[in-house]
Amino acid sequence: MQSTSHGPLNGESDCFEAVTDVGALKLLESDWDDLCLRSSGVRFSQNFAWRLTLWEEVEGPQAKWLHCIVARRRDRAVLIWPFIVYRKEHLVVASPLGCAQSEHPDPLVEDGPEAEARIETACKTLCDTCGCDLIEFQQVQEGSRLHRFLTGKAGKRAKRVVPREGAGTYELGVSALYRLGWRYPSLRPALSRYRLTSAGLKHARFHKREIARAKRDRQSRRADLHGDAAGYRAFGTLSAASWNAHAKLPTQLHCWARACLETVNARDEPWPLVSGQNLAPLIFKPGKTEDPHRLAFIGDPIAEIYDVMSDGDPVDDLAEAIAETGMPLHFKRVPEDAPIIAALKRAYRGRGFVTLKPWRWGGPYIELDDSWRDPESHFRSRERWVFRKRRRAAESLGPVAFEAIKPDTSNVDAVLKEAFAVEASGWKREAGSAMAVSPWRREFYSRYARYAAEEGILLVCFLRIGGKAAAMELAVECDNRFFGHKIGYDERFAICAPGNLLRLETLRYATERGLRSYEFQGKEERWIRDWTGSFRKTVSVMAHPVTARRFWGLT
Repeated sequence: MQSTSHGPLNGESDCFEAVTDVGALKLLESDWDDLCLRSSGVRFSQNFAWRLTLWEEVEGPQAKWLHCIVARRRDRAVLIWPFIVYRKEHLVVASPLGCAQSEHPDPLVEDGPEAEARIETACKTLCDTCGCDLIEFQQVQEGSRLHRFLTGKAGKRAKRVVPREGAGTYELGVSALYRLGWRYPSLRPALSRYRLTSAGLKHARFHKREIARAKRDRQSRRADLHGDAAGYRAFGTLSAASWNAHAKLPTQLHCWARACLETVNARDEPWPLVSGQNLAPLIFKPGKTEDPHRLAFIGDPIAEIYDVMSDGDPVDDLAEAIAETGMPLHFKRVPEDAPIIAALKRAYRGRGFVTLKPWRWGGPYIELDDSWRDPESHFRSRERWVFRKRRRAAESLGPVAFEAIKPDTSNVDAVLKEAFAVEASGWKREAGSAMAVSPWRREFYSRYARYAAEEGILLVCFLRIGGKAAAMELAVECDNRFFGHKIGYDERFAICAPGNLLRLETLRYATERGLRSYEFQGKEERWIRDWTGSFRKTVSVMAHPVTARRFWGLT
């Protein structure tokens, strides 16, 4: 750890230090969280857990060097700015941690008139302590403090090399070596040889060997991790409230990501991409002979509706980050009108091509209003007569009662055990699709339900006849909507169709709760058309980068 001092600011001075050790970085967690609370405009990607995960899982294994600039006043952190340092041709380059994932490079700095002066001093401290030739800032937002510094005090040394609407990439040259290579490109090979033999960077000679060693360490570390440990390592330390802030679908929830990474995606590598307040919860799926490696959404094996998470901002930067990975992607069952589709087409222009294919089925739903407090009124007279007949048949077997349970961690296991038993007592057991029979379904939905119960969004509904559970539905409430995941009934009560009676009660319940829609989830099956004629159209999105190796793998 190296320290420098800054001149007086309002009669006081800031002490700047460079943290280059992961252990010392972890000790900053409390200061980091405290500074997040004292700073305005803090984004999800600036919290400590996210930055630490990026370093441990993405940048560190690539043999880059950590360099975090910390400023303190009266032993209180007023600026934290993590960088990575690496070699690029003949230069030593420093870049804010997360820029490779298309995150904005703004520092975490305390509000006040000294903020821009602290940014300037942090850049000087970075140059003095790591000996870099160039500082590269990607995705710099216009009007931000960093943008004002790069276009103001940084002066002629900062060049905007990649202009983009609302943002851009800036290079801040800080050494004569950079200026010489920039002015005379023919000298770059000689400068690269000079850098490899310079006394100050002897470790650069073994750069390729360090990369190979870091990759071996990463593989051995992952080999020792079980699926649940790997999933928790990537996502469990992140705040569920922050993750769920912009979730509109169950597949975007924190509990969904954790459950998938511990079960159906346990062998895949988490690959979340963040741009501003937009998040793409992706995984990297290793390729096979008949199935090349690609990027996909977390939970890809479960055919539900997926989309990126956004608070309404444009997703072009996120699409750009996906395209810059240079890997094929396959997004199953994305809404036809999702903004990410048009953004991907723009991002892959000149880099590859995007293909769309209509998905096999849409997403059935019912728009709820006060009239659904009496759901029977939405059906024809013949169907209403059938409902009344089935209700009388159920009442002849015993008292009929509807129960909606929001379990917590203390009773979720008992509730799930009863629900799984009801579903497995019907035709789903013979088909092998019951949660209690199918190993992967049992493991996934058990974990998903427990995590959803921890977040307070799980809902388990029962229709009881004579005190016994005749039908069940496993659901969650998300974005002021009711999402039903699994429904089943006990074959002993088949004469009164308890599943249909339960559906009427859950529609009534969702309306009384003030929810705006009832989402069926799953497939577009024939029996669903008896309940609704509204379906959300979905498409399968595939993007293919045009490189010889990638294109050959997709043919």
